[in-house]
Amino acid sequence: MRKMPMLKALSFSGKSALSQETIIGAAYALGLLGLWMLAHPYRGLIHDGVLYAGQALLKLKPETFSHDLFFRFGSQDDYTIFSPIYAWLISRFGIGQASFFLVMAGQLLWMTGAVRLFSKISHNRDECAASLLGVVAGVSLYSGMSILFYGEGFVTPRLFSEALILHGLACVVNMQLLRAAAVAVVAILFHPLMAVPGLAASGLYLAFQDRRFWVLPVAGVLVFLGLSLMGISPFDRLFQAMDDSWYDAVRQRSAFTFLSAWRVFDWGWLFIHMAGAACAALVLFGPARRIFLAVVAMSGAALVVALVGGEWLKSVLILQLQFWRASWLLAVLGNAGLGLVLYRLWRQETNALALTAILFAGALWSNLLAGQLAMIGALALMTFQIRQGSPAYSRMTKLACIMIFVMSAVFLGIPRIYLLIPNIALYWTGVAAPGYVIFDFALLIILCAAFASSSWTRQGWRPLTLSSLIFIAGIASWDRRTNEEQIIERYVGQETPFQRHLSTSDEVYWRRGLKKAWFLLQRPSFVSVNQGAGIVFSEETTREYIQRAQIVAPLDRRDFLNYWVEPKERTEEWALNKPQFKDLVEVCRHPDGPDAVVMEFAYNAKWAEKWALPLAVDRAVDKTAAPPDAYYLYLCSDIAGKAGGAP
Repeated sequence: MRKMPMLKALSFSGKSALSQETIIGAAYALGLLGLWMLAHPYRGLIHDGVLYAGQALLKLKPETFSHDLFFRFGSQDDYTIFSPIYAWLISRFGIGQASFFLVMAGQLLWMTGAVRLFSKISHNRDECAASLLGVVAGVSLYSGMSILFYGEGFVTPRLFSEALILHGLACVVNMQLLRAAAVAVVAILFHPLMAVPGLAASGLYLAFQDRRFWVLPVAGVLVFLGLSLMGISPFDRLFQAMDDSWYDAVRQRSAFTFLSAWRVFDWGWLFIHMAGAACAALVLFGPARRIFLAVVAMSGAALVVALVGGEWLKSVLILQLQFWRASWLLAVLGNAGLGLVLYRLWRQETNALALTAILFAGALWSNLLAGQLAMIGALALMTFQIRQGSPAYSRMTKLACIMIFVMSAVFLGIPRIYLLIPNIALYWTGVAAPGYVIFDFALLIILCAAFASSSWTRQGWRPLTLSSLIFIAGIASWDRRTNEEQIIERYVGQETPFQRHLSTSDEVYWRRGLKKAWFLLQRPSFVSVNQGAGIVFSEETTREYIQRAQIVAPLDRRDFLNYWVEPKERTEEWALNKPQFKDLVEVCRHPDGPDAVVMEFAYNAKWAEKWALPLAVDRAVDKTAAPPDAYYLYLCSDIAGKAGGAP
């Protein structure tokens, strides 16, 4: 086999060879860590990180938070050891430092797991670096509605379960099966929904290697069915069908859990990741091929089960297990395969520039089906080029490919970058982010080409300089908490002006402010869209969530079930027609209403307390709303007997 350019650069002996190899190794490490921090920044208490922080607070203050809607009928906290760990860290260091430490530790564990896995299945260090580059800089989306990404930048047990599964797969490839089993058990204890796909992929990998190991996946299926037939919770829900009202509510509120509700964009990236993993399997041999094939087969089977069992048969357990989550591992291997295929193509040089231009042009248009198909087609052509070889494309063909890329860059890339320039400050603070497709794929292609270029790698200081700059940029921008996030973290655990008016069991409705109610007031939240995340796991939570959403409807006209597709006109209507005092009275007079309400509007002198907290309205939700000068606490025991008034 022809030596790779990178290997040529390192294939001399003596002290200088060791020095050169050390420099290149340092460049790889710094560059990959820097890119990871740029692509997976720390976001603070956002997204599901709010819910898991709430579960930790439940451990610390059960007498207060056990009444909260999200916990009242049970939660995912019953299936993880993560909450007690998080709660202990919060009690010792505070929620801000605990969150920061856990994300940093989880991402380091994740990266070391990825390095271990791909170093085991790569032909050499350079190929490993190309695969890791794909994982780090590639699009990490693996769900509908762009909800979930691997390697998240906020605190959830998903991050740790993913990391442990990567370590476990490395042990399986190395045939350290007892160690792999121990790691898998810990991963399950953190987050079973994320860990089980890793177990399934491990079983298929071993079965592809030795047919005697087919007993493992078969035994797993039989145990699953046996526990269901024996009526052991939660497996007894396998043969229970969701009733229509519960099913419809879950489909509206959590549409991303239903494959048939995914957008073309989501399906496109799923198939791009599948194509990346499949193409890598076609150009690899031995353990590397088996691990890619195992992940593709496992993900495909999981998607079929999710579609048939969840959407056609409406099985409660299948819907709750969310089998589509198996695609997180497909996204990791798919991105790695993309980096690997690009690297091998650039080694051959023939047609590399033309095919890469088509791939990049497709990435620029990836919000359209045509762009995603172009990416898959380019990957297929790259794989054919690597496996079979083909005559060099004509000059006109190469020119046409390059022109397609140039035109795409002119019409899409440059305008996006231009629009990003005024928002650079927002990008560094986490409020806004650039088009990740352009950013990620530009880095992916340029650096893959750099790794394969002998003229670049013969001079170790060149990649080391670039990698050092990327690493510095990553460190400087990794903490992208907004000002609001940092203010909330500072107030957690402190006495706030509103708290002296509230008993520990009072349920507070803070309009679109779950984390403010939980973290600033340390009180149960009456209802919020975020708390609706639990409706797929409990029919009682679903009924209560819908009832409470109807109660607060006069104060928040958003549809709590269909907020995914809330039209812009409804946001503008809310800004123009703010709730009146009579709306507040209606909510407070409801027999099942909240004990207190926090609003950003002052109704004469009817509020119990004013708090000039410097928090901005979430413009991602209320684009036309101005930041409030203050928040006002209204006690429903006082408001219910009053009428009239105006803002």
